[in-house]
Amino acid sequence: NGDTPISSVTITDVIPPQLDVTVIRAGDPNTPDGTFPITITYQTNLNSSWQTVPGSPFWTGPEQTVPVSALGLASGEYITALRWEYGEIPLGFEDKGTDGSGFLARILAVDRNGQPVTSGQVIENCADGLGLYNGQVQGRTNCTTVKAYPPMPAPDVDKAVTAGSPANPGDDLTFRLKLRNTTDGTANLINPVLADLLPVGLVYKPGSWTFSSGSLGAPAPIFEEIPNYNGTGRTLLRWRWDGASAYNLPPTGDWLQIVFQVTVAAGTAPGNHVNTGVLATHASPEITLAACADRYPDSHDLDGDNDTTEEICADDATYTINALAALESEKLVKGQLDAAYSKYPDSGLTVPGGTADYRLKVRNPGNVAMTDLVIVDILPFVGDTGVIDLSARNSQWRPNLIGPVSAPAGVTVYYSTEGNPCRPEVVPDGPPGCAAPNWSTVPPADITTVQSLKFDFGSKVLDPLDEFTLNWPMRAPLGAPTNGEIAWNSFGYVSTRNDGGGALLPSEPFKVGIAIQPINPAAYGDFVWLDTDRDGIQDPGETGINGIRVELYRDNGDGIADPSSDTFVGFTLTSNNGGGDPGYYLFSDLPEGDYYAKFYAAPTYDISPKNQGGDPGLDSDADPATGLTAITHLDVGEFDYTWDVGLFQPDPPVAAVGNYVWHDLDGDGVQDESAADGINGVTVRIYAASDPNNPLATTVTANDVNGNPGYYLFDNLAPGSYLLEFVLPGGATFTTQGPTGSSDPTDSDPDPNNGRTESFTLAGGQYDDTWDAGMRLPVGNLSLGDRVWNDDDNDGLYEPADGETGVDGVKLTLYRDTDGNGVYTPGVDEFVATTTSFTKAGVPGYYEFTNLIPGDYVVQVDESNFGNGGPLAGLISSTGNEPTPDPDDDVDDDDNGDPMAGHGVVSKAITLAAGTEPAGNHNPTLDFGFYPAPQGSYVITKSLNGAGPFRVGETISFTVRITNTGATTILVLPLRDTYDTNYLTIVGATPSPADLVNDGTIDWPDLTTAVGDLAPGDSASVVVTFVGRADTTALTDGVTINTATAHDLQQTGGAPLPDRSDTAPVQIIAPTAVLLADRVLVYRSGVVNIRWSTVNESDVFGFHIYRGEYRGEQNGELVRLTQDMIPAQKPGQNAGAAYEYLDATVQAGKHYRYVLEFVSGSGPAGQTKLGEVLTGGQIFLPTVNR
Repeated sequence: NGDTPISSVTITDVIPPQLDVTVIRAGDPNTPDGTFPITITYQTNLNSSWQTVPGSPFWTGPEQTVPVSALGLASGEYITALRWEYGEIPLGFEDKGTDGSGFLARILAVDRNGQPVTSGQVIENCADGLGLYNGQVQGRTNCTTVKAYPPMPAPDVDKAVTAGSPANPGDDLTFRLKLRNTTDGTANLINPVLADLLPVGLVYKPGSWTFSSGSLGAPAPIFEEIPNYNGTGRTLLRWRWDGASAYNLPPTGDWLQIVFQVTVAAGTAPGNHVNTGVLATHASPEITLAACADRYPDSHDLDGDNDTTEEICADDATYTINALAALESEKLVKGQLDAAYSKYPDSGLTVPGGTADYRLKVRNPGNVAMTDLVIVDILPFVGDTGVIDLSARNSQWRPNLIGPVSAPAGVTVYYSTEGNPCRPEVVPDGPPGCAAPNWSTVPPADITTVQSLKFDFGSKVLDPLDEFTLNWPMRAPLGAPTNGEIAWNSFGYVSTRNDGGGALLPSEPFKVGIAIQPINPAAYGDFVWLDTDRDGIQDPGETGINGIRVELYRDNGDGIADPSSDTFVGFTLTSNNGGGDPGYYLFSDLPEGDYYAKFYAAPTYDISPKNQGGDPGLDSDADPATGLTAITHLDVGEFDYTWDVGLFQPDPPVAAVGNYVWHDLDGDGVQDESAADGINGVTVRIYAASDPNNPLATTVTANDVNGNPGYYLFDNLAPGSYLLEFVLPGGATFTTQGPTGSSDPTDSDPDPNNGRTESFTLAGGQYDDTWDAGMRLPVGNLSLGDRVWNDDDNDGLYEPADGETGVDGVKLTLYRDTDGNGVYTPGVDEFVATTTSFTKAGVPGYYEFTNLIPGDYVVQVDESNFGNGGPLAGLISSTGNEPTPDPDDDVDDDDNGDPMAGHGVVSKAITLAAGTEPAGNHNPTLDFGFYPAPQGSYVITKSLNGAGPFRVGETISFTVRITNTGATTILVLPLRDTYDTNYLTIVGATPSPADLVNDGTIDWPDLTTAVGDLAPGDSASVVVTFVGRADTTALTDGVTINTATAHDLQQTGGAPLPDRSDTAPVQIIAPTAVLLADRVLVYRSGVVNIRWSTVNESDVFGFHIYRGEYRGEQNGELVRLTQDMIPAQKPGQNAGAAYEYLDATVQAGKHYRYVLEFVSGSGPAGQTKLGEVLTGGQIFLPTVNR
């Protein structure tokens, strides 16, 4: 780098005694190829003259090397010095190349002087340069050092994909993973371990790996497959040469080779991906990574030493996944007689009036997101065809839709009464003969007339492996054929790639069928009619009413009709029977048990008075105030069609108005949003048009009977003119107002300036459900989620690697923490939105609330999820991580829910703010875990204290004991004691009840307030004290019954325990009655032998015997058998005696009862039952009283 050429340039390197030269190297100067020579000479320990290296001079060109083994050195001869002769080097000359001129050497264990080379020893190597510069000799010396290490292996890993790439999801890929100890190594590689941490989207194919080692003869390694290694969600494949497969790999450069296969998982993203194979660990003291193709930090701690910064030997293989745009959809059906949903080629099975519920699943099995999904479903009817394939479907009967479709948030459901709707979304040309569908998001007043459905996913994106489910309730009509005839249903759909790749072709999956069998008892029904004369009796000419909702419940054993605690069996709508007559309903295929129904009167109608006229088949059976019938027992095989209800309009008739408030996301004033976009908690006021300043009534929007939000109703209005006022929630605005002058059922009616509608007139008997309000809620860029899961081990932690799975179909509601108290306050906190959990990216249980503004929010898992048939039925909120963490801690995958009686499970408030959330503006950490409810149970016993009988006026006490025999703690324990006030008078109880009024009932609203919560195994006791009031001789069995009932018990986990009762009888006798020791009746050879004995006869002078026919509750009249008194044997004495009386006047085959009358000095003093006897062989032995 000077200003003139340098001539006679030589570089001489005297080799240190610790080094053994193995390769001599000539560099590649920056002169034109073939124009510059380099001569290399050497000296040895046996020859001090400079000898030329074969091939010298080395002319400019690629870097050249000469192994020392090619020099022909004698045994024991080695190089002691090297010299590179350049001659004259021009200005700018540089000896370059990969490494430049030089040499390779290995470090000796013992140096040339016989001294051992120790680990850590520093070896210095110097080179001397000489040249003539301006006629003067110039010299330079440069030195470098190298540290000596002990002998070590120099491994190398090679990774390649050998087959299958590029691949589609579902295809197999073949990988080759190789390991060698290169010849640069100076020691064996001891017990190596190869590993491959499979990228997400690759699934190992069991049993696919093979091994080969060529001439090495190495043993096969020990193979391990470790799912979710170190919580990465990825599978580690590991091959170990240790233990029984221990092996030392020599530095020969020969390969150990593993070949294995993986399957590309559905949803794996398209494009190029990298899979890395590594030497995870070994047992060698030290290795060098100099020969490795790649070296990476051990960031996943594949060697298990907790050091994630060390480098490991590795190699990459790149594979390619193709883009696959696909959409799967299937239809399933579940009939009354089915245990689960079925699909083609299987069919469902139901009965007349039974369930025929449909389920539609949509899934993206590809790796390209899909959008603009539209599904058209034509329900079965006789003469129907397919949706896209217009071939006959051959349905032989028509099921009826009886409720709205339950669809995911963001999916809009449209209804049509047309059986062949024009459907250009899936059949662009019609099809021929189609009719305008007049799609509406509002079902018709008689929803059973719906014939077609359309599901519009709009801009909702189905990412790879996302899955959504839609459900809707159908019922088989009462007149459908019952010989296995099938109703067929199918649907068509179309969607568009979200990557700009265009639309997929319309498709129609397999149809699904359901058949009908004859009615299976037990059955419960069956009629709702218009009671025009309001008398509660079905008169000739009074017709049935269709579309009335009827719910059936099974009593929990407490004898109290309470839908909040009893088992919901199902619901239906009244419809035509087989003869075409309206108003009929039926529940069938019921197990034996106690049942009752709840009827929902239509607006402007009342329920007729019950139990009128004396004919159970023609009366009205529901309580007009509650709509509930009495509890009835259905036996096996029983058909009970007597449960009818009359409805009438008051005189004069009344009117009603409703109906809906929704979040108008697109602001067009039209109800084209999802049903989940209804808004609860909006205040609605109604005014008389003549007095717009004073509201007649106020209500708030709430869920309708189907669980959809946003509905309101004003009923029992006098005919007249009215207007409505809707009060905006904080920050909301009204959407576009629809045309005035008439109300459209799908538009928005209030004036955006004041929230008031125009005035409208209601006639008597009219229900106008067309007055709706669209609102625009504040919209932000924040979002919140995201998991509901089965916490199988109840530790409060989501552990998918341990098999814990999410739960789809769970309804969640978001509230703003309006009062700022950090918890959910029912009726105060402001409703924001409702959503449903679904499968996201192949993982179920995902939920998300989007478009949120900053603030404090509470998430509720709705109470309806836990009911019979709900997605969380039988589950309760996790307790393993209690006290439940504050969701503001941003810790993911832990349970954040607490049960709240009557309100499901709720979170504490979480604060959302822009730019502060764990995932930008998204917080995915608010999760809910649920586990199977522990089997809570208890026993209640009631016992009489002391031995009866007791005399009138004596103190009588009972003990009630409740024992917790389950695995949960009883937190609330209401108790009721019932008695007959004709025979008992209450005088006290311990613990004290709510009151001691002598009205036949004693109540403890919650016994735990006195005795504390009942942990498993604990018991609580109550003593109830009475005074005997009257003789019970004339009662059945001569006793009065005292009953204790524990009801509405609450346990840990929130699920109520069933009500349970126990009884205790007590015999009370008149003060002068004699106490009997025993009594026996025996029938033999036409004679009844009556024997009794007394304890004392201080108050008795004799006896009479009476007989009557035994007929249960309608016993025959008693007739005295003894004309003369049977004299007492110990009258007036405190002593007893034995007696016998023979009745030879009985008739064979009769059932008799006998009563003994005591006679005192003043006449008859009381009676006691002796027993019953069946003449003809069967003997009834009464209880022995002592």
